[in-house]
Amino acid sequence: MVTLFSCAYGVMDDIPHTPHAPELGIEEIKIQNVLDGKEDLTVHCKSKDDDLGVHVLPYKGTYSFKFSRNFRGTTLFFCGFKWGNQFHRFDIYTPQSPKCNVPNECLWFIIPSGPCRFDKTTFKVARDTLNLARLY
Repeated sequence: MVTLFSCAYGVMDDIPHTPHAPELGIEEIKIQNVLDGKEDLTVHCKSKDDDLGVHVLPYKGTYSFKFSRNFRGTTLFFCGFKWGNQFHRFDIYTPQSPKCNVPNECLWFIIPSGPCRFDKTTFKVARDTLNLARLY
């Protein structure tokens, strides 16, 4: 089952602003739990080569991971998200994703209808998540 969703949701109030020194070639994904039921979010992210383990995020809790794109440009990370009796899988980083080089890491808010990527350069929800993001 594929679910399309809208990111029109008030999650932009509490954006973490952590200054970083640039890290050449290193990309970072940050995932924040902003489920409106204030419930715990279980996150399990993987790539073809790496299993990043299971992480439980309390409401407004954040999990992040860093990586380098592979030389073939085929890097893919997908995550499973579980809360309550719901489970969804989402491709959190694909070869078509914008670069997430530190200090401009990709920040994802997890809301009941799905992940929303926040664009730190425009301070808005990224256009690619408004219509194209899918939960599996």
